[in-house]
Order: sequence, then C-alpha cells, then structure tokens
Amino acid sequence: MVDIPWWYLLSAFAGANLIQAAITGFCPAAIVFKALGVKPGTAFK
Repeated sequence: MVDIPWWYLLSAFAGANLIQAAITGFCPAAIVFKALGVKPGTAFK
C-alpha cells in the first residue's frame, strides 16, 4: 500500500465537499458551524 500523508486525504475530502456544495447548494459544514454558534453568513440567508 502506498503511504499517503493524511493531509492529502483531508484536502481531497474538503475539496469534494466544496464541489458538492457548489452544485447542490447543500453544505453539511454550514449546519455544523451553525450548531457551534458561528454567525450566519451567505449560506444561511
């Protein structure tokens, strides 16, 4: 098995989520941030 640094997988996962959010308009991270009390931005308007 190839030894891939974990941050590459994290970057690939974040990039895939950004593409998915751009296409569908649904962002799972926005739900998590809202639950944590982050001020609403464009995603919540």
